[in-house]
Amino acid sequence: MKKVVIALLSLVVILIIALISIPTFFSDDIEALVKRELNRELDAKVEFTDLSLSALRAFPNLALAVDNLSIVNNTPGADTLAQLNRLDVTLGLSGLFGGKQDIHSVVLDRPKLTFIIDEDEKTNWEILPQTEAQSDTLSGEVNLVIKSYAIQDATIKYLNKPKNTELMINGLDHSGSGDFTSDNFLLNTVTTASGISYANEGVTYIQEAGLDAVIDLDMNLQEKRYTLKDNTLKLNEIELQLSGWVQQIADRRSRQRSRAVG
Repeated sequence: MKKVVIALLSLVVILIIALISIPTFFSDDIEALVKRELNRELDAKVEFTDLSLSALRAFPNLALAVDNLSIVNNTPGADTLAQLNRLDVTLGLSGLFGGKQDIHSVVLDRPKLTFIIDEDEKTNWEILPQTEAQSDTLSGEVNLVIKSYAIQDATIKYLNKPKNTELMINGLDHSGSGDFTSDNFLLNTVTTASGISYANEGVTYIQEAGLDAVIDLDMNLQEKRYTLKDNTLKLNEIELQLSGWVQQIADRRSRQRSRAVG
């Protein structure tokens, strides 16, 4: 009996050493592989300074962290699409061996996102090469389940040059959670922002307005219909309640119905 206990303890020690050492020993190879595959699959230049894997930090799950991530469209002269101070992902270990991949959480820390439509009406966010084969693959089933996500202290800029429209959001915090394993579930979201500004044709309509919003969405994935449920939204001192829905129909256009009540 004593030998069995010693053997089991030895096995545990070996497993712990493996969990600590494997990500460390192969970190450079993993970083190179991830960069190579991302840059091969995307029409963009992807860079980051460090990628780490840990099977202990989120045990019994796997923790993935990427530092100083940047994504730039390959179009000459394109602005940086995304810069992140850090990306943290917690993965279920079981999904690595087949079946659906459970992502327990995704956290984007201090992202700076810039969406631009230039004078030729080209966008800087189109970084997925659209071949016929890839379109068929993307439209198929995705074996990926995200349980919760969060965006911390984000800065978002949208600029439409042909229409002379600009939207700027500073200090954005957003989080969401729901049962993404179901075809129909309630997505609970909480959003705050320290400053929202909007201008069109040189006229500023919103200047550094604060935002507080708690919005629940009924997510019907089978019918691709998303309906606003219980919600509260406050823009500075203006309080609104939203109602409506949006749905993607067969030809991939969207139809929607919505209204706001002050």
